[in-house]
Formats: sequence, structure tokens, C-alpha cells
Amino acid sequence: MTAAGGTTTAALATAKGATKAAQFRNAYYVTDGQAFAVRIDKAVYQVAGYAIDAQNYYYCRPTEKFLKLTMRVKNVSDQPQPFDYQTVTVGGMTADGEPLSPTKNWKALDDNKLANRTLAPNAEMEIEGVITVPADGDPRTLSFGDDSYDLTEAANRIDPLPAPLGGGNSAPVEAPAVADGTYYSLAFTDGAVTGIAQLPGGLGISLKVRNATAAPIKVTPQNYTMELYDEDGDKYTVTAATNAVAAVALNPGQETTLHFTFDVPKTIRLQSLKARERDGRIYAFPIGAK
Repeated sequence: MTAAGGTTTAALATAKGATKAAQFRNAYYVTDGQAFAVRIDKAVYQVAGYAIDAQNYYYCRPTEKFLKLTMRVKNVSDQPQPFDYQTVTVGGMTADGEPLSPTKNWKALDDNKLANRTLAPNAEMEIEGVITVPADGDPRTLSFGDDSYDLTEAANRIDPLPAPLGGGNSAPVEAPAVADGTYYSLAFTDGAVTGIAQLPGGLGISLKVRNATAAPIKVTPQNYTMELYDEDGDKYTVTAATNAVAAVALNPGQETTLHFTFDVPKTIRLQSLKARERDGRIYAFPIGAK
């Protein structure tokens, strides 16, 4: 593999086929003989769901987080070259030496569609995608072709997770949350607890959900696990919910509110609500005595 784009990294001056030390914001050929130089411009951790288009949407399980990569590809040949969403495959190794599941799907950022076009000589395209990594800590390396990015190097810094996930590099299986209407990334939807009230039939909790994908979806309370816990750790589950039979259709970005009722004695001192959509991350909301 040969360096491209004006890089001066001495480690690339090695024999063909050898693994080479690479750094973010420098450009490299994908593999020897191919026409595209690829440069990683930005890397950031997130747990929010990621939509490439209406057919490709990804969300994190509790033991996962995403490493989102923003990259630039450039046709460095003297002929027009086709670039599709599988031209670049990014893999790597976990901190424990296990292989990461490689990703091939990339979104072109100028039109927010799956990257699939022909690039003229010297033409560039900015692309973005996510690779699934363990929730705890940093992976050891990223790689494509015979380039290997050592993620322990300062030059290959990954931006940390945002609040409420601690602002570090590890995403908790059970994430802290606040019942103040703030949205949290669940799975196919973002969810916000917007109301907690004592009702004649028990304690009522309102969960506003918003379609986080790029395609229409249907939601129903059965998609969500809602559990209350008291100060002794005893669990209370939902006894009734609105829209329990008919699913609610939501277009991308559209919202609806689901209402859940819990049969909780008024004398019980509640401590937390745990909310989860399907097999997505669990969010724990502190709940005062009701």
C-alpha cells in the first residue's frame, strides 16, 4: 500500500503487503492497485441509532457502542472510477484481541444516501458510517486494506461519548437518565419520560417516542419494557397501556405518546423506572416517592 494525499508518514515506506501504521487525517490507498485514497477525518463514539437510508438502520445493544467514522475518498487514478458502498471495508481488533465485525455500508454526506457513484479523476466524496465496538473501553486497532490504525496513539484520538454516558469511552449497560422530557436513544425510537402521575387505576407514566429511523415504522407498548423498582429492590410491571392492540404508525421524526399504568400501592417508596425498547440499551430514571 502506498501513501497518497501528501502524507509524510515514514512508516508507510515499507514493502508491499506489510501492515502499515496509519494516522487519522492522512490519506492512504485502500489496497495496492486500487484507485481510491481514503482518509479518516473524524472518529467519535455514540450510542444513538444510526440511519444510512430507509433500508439501513442500526442501533446499539447494551454491551455495544458505535464508533462513527467520517472519511474522505478521492479518485487518484487518471480514469473515472466506480465507488459503491462496499468499496471500503473497515475492521479491527478489540482491546482483548478479538476481531471486530467489519462494516461496509457508507453514507455519502452530500446527499445522505448510500454511497454509490462514479468519481472523476481527482474527485472527492465525504462518507460516514459506524462500526460496532464493545461498550467498555477502546478497541485496539482499526484497519482497512493493509493499513492499521493504532487507537492508543494520540494522533488517532476518538471523541468521547456525550452525557449522560459519562463523557468517556465506556457506555454503561444501564444508562442514567432524567424524567424531564429529554430524549434518549432506545432502539428504533428515541424516548422521553414526559409525565408521572397518580391515577385512579395506579401510577401512570407517559413515554413520548420519536421515530429515529429514515423509514416509516409502527410502535406499540409491547415493544417497550417498563419496570418500576422500590427502595427495597422489588419490581413492579405494567398492568395497562394505551394503544396496546393497534400499532401507531410513525414517519421519520414523528412522535407519539404511550401511557403505561402500574399497580403500585401509595405507601410504596419508589426509587427508579427502567425503560427499554426491544433489546436496546436500558435507561434508568430516578423516581421519587409517589
